[in-house]
Amino acid sequence: GCRTVLQWMEEVSLIFYQEAKVMKKLFKVVFVAILAIAIAAPAMAEVKVNGYIRTIMQSDNVAGSGAKDAPTASQVDNRFRAKITNQLTDNVKWVYYGEVDTKWGQDTGGKLGADGVQLQTKNVYMEFNVPNSMISAKVGVQGFTPGFNGFLLNHDAAGAAVNLAVSDTMAVVLHYSKFDEGDKSTWDDINYYAAVGKMKLANDAKLNLMAAYVDDNSIDYTPGSNEGKDDIYWVGAEYMGKIGDIGLNTWVMYNGGTYESDSPAEGDLSGYAATVQAVFGKAAVRLLYTTGDDGTNGTDSDEFAYDIGGAYYFYNENLQCFFTDKYYNNLGATNLDKAGNGLTAITAKYDTMVGDYYLKLGVGYFMSSEDIVVGTSKEDELGTELAARFGTTLVDKLDVSVNGSYVLVGDALAGSNNDDIFKINLMLNL
Repeated sequence: GCRTVLQWMEEVSLIFYQEAKVMKKLFKVVFVAILAIAIAAPAMAEVKVNGYIRTIMQSDNVAGSGAKDAPTASQVDNRFRAKITNQLTDNVKWVYYGEVDTKWGQDTGGKLGADGVQLQTKNVYMEFNVPNSMISAKVGVQGFTPGFNGFLLNHDAAGAAVNLAVSDTMAVVLHYSKFDEGDKSTWDDINYYAAVGKMKLANDAKLNLMAAYVDDNSIDYTPGSNEGKDDIYWVGAEYMGKIGDIGLNTWVMYNGGTYESDSPAEGDLSGYAATVQAVFGKAAVRLLYTTGDDGTNGTDSDEFAYDIGGAYYFYNENLQCFFTDKYYNNLGATNLDKAGNGLTAITAKYDTMVGDYYLKLGVGYFMSSEDIVVGTSKEDELGTELAARFGTTLVDKLDVSVNGSYVLVGDALAGSNNDDIFKINLMLNL
């Protein structure tokens, strides 16, 4: 009996010894892992990831722009965007903003098998502050806009943006971007320059002053000749404030410069654009006017040129066809107002809550400022848009909504033999 007890105690001791060896090894592994995490934690804590994944199930006939019997497209569109921000120090960080588009059943990853090359880079840049100075800068592929509701420019490009914080109430932002290099050994590139002065006024009002310039050498430019070189500039002022209880957002821009065609003739640009929006609580009304060319000035043009990259503008007007659809991925072309010779528009919006659901309504009437020749007649009516969004937060950060737009097409957009435009979708937005 004593021997049996001793054998049992020996076996138990051996088990505990072996377990202790295992626990010792495990403790070392865990300790090293905890130490590695502790060392990396300060750097990891500065890395932020944000973005969205959006699925849109849509039917529309927008691609026909009001043409008679335009086909209806029914598709499912999926977009994922993730922005990684690595704050290396208080003064230095880098940003990568990537995108993956996968239309269901289509190429680049939407078909059976799902493999595809679809990663796109939207932004990649460094951002830094110069210590003990008023200078900060972003260098690389980034978003450029001088403001003005993105109407002139709101797009991504490679370049540099320098911010000069002159005081607590004033800053100057300088932009440079190379829109197109062309042939690297030929003077045929397109360069963009801008300066924006931003001022904070009393009662939280803001005033921005802007000057922008595009040096376009993209058409057979030869030093010593005039052919193919465009010099186009814009200057403007933008104000955002209040008059009593009414919000006021307004701006005006002038567009000047010279342009060339493939012929030796030179033309001068001289156009204007202006808008004013009055905000009444949940509702707002906007008037917009840009000049068009009436064709009476020979090679000169009075049309305001705003198509240098304004692909994303007036996106808070609750419209989805004439102005930019805020949640546009890849389905159903937007910005139909650009079909006009100049633009005259009046829009209105209304945002409200119905219980736990939001309702966003938009309406707009659009005309060309100058007549457009359609067949044997001259027309100026582009159309009237009615749009709505109705949705709610389904769970946590997941939003679900039904969105639709209907356009009563005018003869200036598609001619007298036209059909109305519609767009309707179900959207999941995380």
